[in-house]
Amino acid sequence: MLSTIQILYVKYAEEIGETLPYLLKRYHLLYLEFIPFIIILWAYVRAPLNKKKTKFAKEKGKRRTPFALICTLIVVILVSTPIKESFAEMKDNICVKMRQVGAGSIYGYHIADIKDTIKIKETTTYKTKEEIENAYKKLNENREETPSEFFGIAKNKNVIIIQLESIQNFLVERKINGKEITPNLNKFLRENIEIEDMIVQSYSTTADSEYSTITSLYPLDNGQAFSLFFKNINNDIFKSYKEIGYKTSYMHGNVKMFWNRENVYKRLSVDNLTFMTGAEEGVEKINTWLSDEEIYKMAVKEYTKYKEPFLGMIVASSSHSPYVMDGLENRNDKITIDVGKMYGEPFKNYLEAANYADYAFGKFIEALKQEELYEESVIIVFGDHFGITMEDKDLEEFMKEEDENYNELSKRHTYLNVLCGLKIPGTENKKITKTVSKLDIKPTLLEISGIEDEFSLGKSFFSQKDYAYVNNGEIITKDYYYLGNEWYNWQTEEKINKEELQKETRKMLEEREKEIIEELNISRSVIINNLLK
Repeated sequence: MLSTIQILYVKYAEEIGETLPYLLKRYHLLYLEFIPFIIILWAYVRAPLNKKKTKFAKEKGKRRTPFALICTLIVVILVSTPIKESFAEMKDNICVKMRQVGAGSIYGYHIADIKDTIKIKETTTYKTKEEIENAYKKLNENREETPSEFFGIAKNKNVIIIQLESIQNFLVERKINGKEITPNLNKFLRENIEIEDMIVQSYSTTADSEYSTITSLYPLDNGQAFSLFFKNINNDIFKSYKEIGYKTSYMHGNVKMFWNRENVYKRLSVDNLTFMTGAEEGVEKINTWLSDEEIYKMAVKEYTKYKEPFLGMIVASSSHSPYVMDGLENRNDKITIDVGKMYGEPFKNYLEAANYADYAFGKFIEALKQEELYEESVIIVFGDHFGITMEDKDLEEFMKEEDENYNELSKRHTYLNVLCGLKIPGTENKKITKTVSKLDIKPTLLEISGIEDEFSLGKSFFSQKDYAYVNNGEIITKDYYYLGNEWYNWQTEEKINKEELQKETRKMLEEREKEIIEELNISRSVIINNLLK
C-alpha cells in the first residue's frame, strides 16, 4: 500500500520510471473510480450557471445545488464509519496496512495515512532514550543466549557484503534447457553456508534492504529511512567495525543522489564511498548504471590497497527491473542460458538478468582469489528484494514444475525469500534451513568477528531464533504464516485454529504476535525520534 509521503519520490522519476509499467496493472485504475463521478456531478451542478443567466437557469442552478449537497452528504455518511475504523486500526497497528484497509477501505486508509504523515512523531510508542533502552532490555529478557561456537571465529578477517539486485531464492539450482541459471552462486552456496530461508523485511526498495542490513532495524515504507531520516541512522555495522580498526568501504553503480545514498553513507563511519561518478570514462554501463562487472573490478582494485582488515559493502544493480540489459557488451558470452520462447516477458528477461548477475559474481570471486583476498575474507551475498511480481503467470508455471502444491501463501513466501550465502574462512559447508531475516545479518557478522553488538533487533544465524517478521505485520516460520490476523499452515493454506494446537505451539504463536508489534514499535520510535544518538 502506497503512503502519502511517497509523493516526495517524484525526484527519482527518471531512475525508476521504466519500472512503473511493469508494476502497474489496469485494475489499479479502479481505485480511482470515484473521480469520474465527481467530475460528472460537478459538471451537472455548474452547467446551467455557465449559460445565459435567465431566470430559468438561475432557478435550475439553485435546485441542483441542494442535490449536490445531498449527494455529498450521502458519500460522507457512507465513508465516515470506514474512516473511523481505519483510524482505530492505525492507532493500534500502525505498521499493518492490510488491517487498516480491511477495516476502513482504501479511502479510509489514505485519509488516516495523511493524518499520520503530518503528525508522524505522535504515532511513535517511545519518545525518549530511557524508554527505548527499557523496551529493548525487556524485549531481550526472553531471548538471551550464550555466545555460540562461532563467536570470534573470523576475528581480524576481511568482511565483504554483496547485495544483489532482485535475486530471489527460487533461482538456486534451477536449470533452463539443461543449464543452471546461477552456476557461480550455486557453487558458492555448495562450498560454504547456504541460508535457505532468508526473508526480507519489507515489500519495497533496495534502500530498505540496505537499511535492514546495516542497522538491524526495520525499514519504514519505501525508502523513507534513507530519504527522510538519513541523519538519524546510528549503531550501524560500519561504526562497529571502524571502532576496532577496520577500513570501511561502500560502493554502488548508480548516481550518488539516488535514494539519497551520498547523504546517508557520509554520515556513517565509511572511509571510502564510490558511485558511478567515480568510474573511468568509457566503462560498461547497463541501463545507464555501471555494470556489475565494472563495480566488482573497482572493488577489487580498492581492496588490494588496504593494509588493515576491511569491511566492504557492494550494491550490485545490473539485474534491476525491467531487466532489458541495455548496454551489455558481448552478451552471448555473459548470458549463458537460452530461455527461447519457454516464457514471455518480463520473466524471460528476469532470468537472463539473473544469469548475467551470476556471471559477474563469478568473475568477482575469481579476482578475489587471484589477489589472495578470498581465503582471508568473510563473504556474505544476498538478494535485496523480489525480482518478479508474485502474480506473474510465468513465475507460477516455473514454480509448479517442481512444486505441484504451489499456492497463494507459497507465492507470498517466494516473493519474500531471497538468495543468501555466507563464507567463513576455515568453516565447512553446511545448510541453515531455519527461517532468518535481513535483521540477522548484522548480528551474525559481528558475532563471527568477535564484536559485541550494542543494539540489534535481529539475532545471529547461529542462534535459536527461527522466524522472520515483515514490516507490514506478516510473520513467517518454517511451518506457519501469519497474514492479516490469521495463522495458516503456509504449505497447505489451511487456516490454523490455535485452540486446537498443543499448548506449547499455541503459546509460541501468541508470543510471535505480541513480539512483532513490539519490535516494529521499537524500530519506528528509534528511527523517527532519533533515540540512539
